[in-house]
Amino acid sequence: MIADSGRPLIDALAGQLELAREKLSGVRSDSPAWKVLPHLVAQPVVNTRYLREDIGMSKPQAERAIKQLGELGILAPRSGKQRNVLWEHRGILGVLEGYAEGLRRG
Repeated sequence: MIADSGRPLIDALAGQLELAREKLSGVRSDSPAWKVLPHLVAQPVVNTRYLREDIGMSKPQAERAIKQLGELGILAPRSGKQRNVLWEHRGILGVLEGYAEGLRRG
């Protein structure tokens, strides 16, 4: 039942966010990277354009957030392009892919 599988999904996603928070623990609380975290569950693949247009960051804030999240291993580059690089939270994507696979099997 989908309702029965929802709790483990929520717990796993919350666990991924907690791991990201732990990695950010030494980063100033007013850093733009913190503003990105709550959006990663709904949008685990981001770029600076998304951060500017959907979250409302300035270009420098978006670039700084991506840089910090990448350096800390929270986000990883998804595309090899020099411009408009997509960044992904692989842990959240893994949780979502595992959930989808379980629904297909179930």
